[in-house]
Amino acid sequence: MPFLPDTYGAQRNQVTEERGIRMAAKNKAPKSDFWKGVKSEFLKITWPDREDIGKQTVMVVFVSVALGMIIALIDFLLQMGVDYIVSVKL
Repeated sequence: MPFLPDTYGAQRNQVTEERGIRMAAKNKAPKSDFWKGVKSEFLKITWPDREDIGKQTVMVVFVSVALGMIIALIDFLLQMGVDYIVSVKL
């Protein structure tokens, strides 16, 4: 098989992309159909009620505070350990 220069691959990719663009342009749906589809999908969404949102908000705040306290405790203990190691005289 003869050696093909790099420009051959670039030209082939360019032609393929151009054909893909032309094909995509032919099969493009009108914008009104797109927005009708968006609206119909939007109507299928089941939104949580106010009570569920309240419960989830409380849980997020609680978990965030608890995780913050755990991280602060670990940080404090590590800092004490590092201070002890640094203060030890050899």
